[in-house]
Parts: sequence; C-alpha cells; structure tokens
Amino acid sequence: MSNRKEKIILHGAFQNENFGDTLLLSIFSKKVKELDAGLQILGSNVSSHAASFCGIEKASFFDKVNPRNPFIYCGGGYFGERKHKKNKWGVNLLLRHLWVGVLSAALKRKYAILATGFGSLSLLWYRLPAIYVVNKASRVCFRDAESVDFYNDYSGMREVDLVADAVLSLEKSELYDAVGVERSDLKEFSGDNQRRLVIHLPGTANDQFQRKMIASSANKVLQKFPALKVVAISDNSFNKEQDFFSWLNVKDVECKPFTGPKRLLEEIDESDYVITTKLHVGICAAVLEKRVLSFASHPKTKRFYDQIGRRELHREIHSVNSLQLERSLEMFLSDDVLPAKIPSKVKSMASETWEVLEEFIDNSKA
Repeated sequence: MSNRKEKIILHGAFQNENFGDTLLLSIFSKKVKELDAGLQILGSNVSSHAASFCGIEKASFFDKVNPRNPFIYCGGGYFGERKHKKNKWGVNLLLRHLWVGVLSAALKRKYAILATGFGSLSLLWYRLPAIYVVNKASRVCFRDAESVDFYNDYSGMREVDLVADAVLSLEKSELYDAVGVERSDLKEFSGDNQRRLVIHLPGTANDQFQRKMIASSANKVLQKFPALKVVAISDNSFNKEQDFFSWLNVKDVECKPFTGPKRLLEEIDESDYVITTKLHVGICAAVLEKRVLSFASHPKTKRFYDQIGRRELHREIHSVNSLQLERSLEMFLSDDVLPAKIPSKVKSMASETWEVLEEFIDNSKA
C-alpha cells in the first residue's frame, strides 16, 4: 500500500437527512471503520449535517471522479421508479445515483452495489445506464428477491447475490449504537402501563395526500381509544410540518419535529404501536419487535413486509379508501395484529452484506 491515505466513498440518498438514509450511512461507515480503521471514509451525495453525525467527510467532485477511490452504493437510493411521475424519478436516478457509476465503469474503477433495491425501469433512457452500472460493478447484492427478478428480466448478464436490508442484520444494542442511543436514555413505561402510539409521517409536498388521509382517519379511530398516548413526529423541520400537525385533532396529541435519528429511534423504542409511511422506520420497529403498520406507495416498502412474512402490516396508500384505512387502523390498535419480528433467515441474509463488504475492501487494495 502506498503512503497515500486510502479513501473509500459511500454513496446513497444521504442528502435527504431523514431517518433511514442517515441510519444507513452511519451503519455502513461504522462497519467500514471496523474492517479497516486506516481507510478515510467519504460520503457522496451527503449533507454536511449527516456527514458530521456519522463522523466522516464529504466527498468532493474530484474525489468522486478519481478512479483510485473505490466506492459503494450502500442501500440508500433505489434503482427503479414509482408508479407516478416516472420521468421525474428517472432524472433523479440519473443525476443523483447513476452518473457516478457510469463514469466509474468507464474508468474501470472498482465499485460495489450492496443491499440496494432494483425495480421497474419502463423508460429506456434510464433503464440502459442502470443496467450498465449493475453489469460493470465488482459485486452486486440486491436486498430482495423482486430486485433480482427485475434485473434478470432486463439483463441477467451477470450473477447477483440476494441479501436483505443491512439494518435487518443488527441486534437491538447494535441499532442503538448506530445512532448513539444509550440504554439509560430510554424512558421506562409509566406505572399505569399507558399504551403509546407514534405516528410518523414525512413532510414533503409530494406526500401531502398520504398525510392528510392518514391524519383524517386517525382522528376518527383514535376517539375509540381515549387511554392511548399519541405522539406525532415528522421527518423534517418543525416549520415544514405545521400542516401535518394541524390535521391531527386528537385530544392531547404530542407533536414533535424530527431532530435526528437518535431521538426518533428512542420514540420508536418507547412506543407500543408505530404507524409510518417510511421503510426504515418500519424496519427499526420490526427489529425492536413493535406493532407496526405501514402506509406507503414505494414498492420497496411492500417488498420488506413480504420478505419478513408480514404482508398484513403494509397497506399501499393509493389503493385504499378512507373507510378501508379506518378499518385497518382500528384493527391494528385493537391488538389484533402481533408485533413484528425479523425471521432468523432474513437476519442471516442481511449479515451476508458485511461479508461482501469485507471482501470488497480487501480486493480494492489489491
């Protein structure tokens, strides 16, 4: 190895600063440090706040285009589209994720795709670069069987591995450590054993329909559960969440802005029930063995609940009407739904991600 400080770049959807993407960046950066403390870890597509939280540096443009710096697509981001606004998702895929892979493939730089999803790519102009990036990678691990099927249908030119989302490999203590939660930080349940519900919804304009529909249904259903303590928490700053909070007219609901992954994980751990539209909030609730109900439109979210054998915990938000949503909420809060739990087979599949990561780091030095 030369005297030059070796660098490795972690690439994902880390600019969002939301719970799931920051959690993934933290987990992968910690794993890289465990495997090789001498590597300088850089974050691609990462905000200054997220980089600081994870103890890494932001990659410059020159770091990203330097063929000597290996990089990893590490879970954040998704090679695919949603049902709606396909052109928008295609542009986003190209500008945020694919360009660096296309460049790396052209420069014969070593890169890997670890625990990332692959999905429908109906438009040829971004399907071809996505397939090109996958085909030229050193190693490819997709996080669900549907991703493998989509890739094989489109190309199948190379062998890809099937794993599971990296977070699913963690024990509770490792999940706490990933975001800096101390066991002493967690509150004990009160003596009267009051049940506690966390409603977690994102705050972007694109999700306004989802949030308003869920909030409206929750207002009606929660009147039947007056003893339930309700906490509403967002995924962005408080000023962006006034509409969501104002839609929840439940008596004594406690509204909290998103202040980072540490506090949100504490809120999940201190709850009995979690309602969310986000993938990794649901994943963490399952790791912590909570009752969780998901309302989302992204295909990767449904795939997760299918993977753990709990399809009943997910509702595609655009496929249900208000009455169906209310029935789902009432059944959920009536304890007719068992807590989520990660099957041992899925945990084992997720752990294989770290074996591939170690192999990639060793090979990138050769």
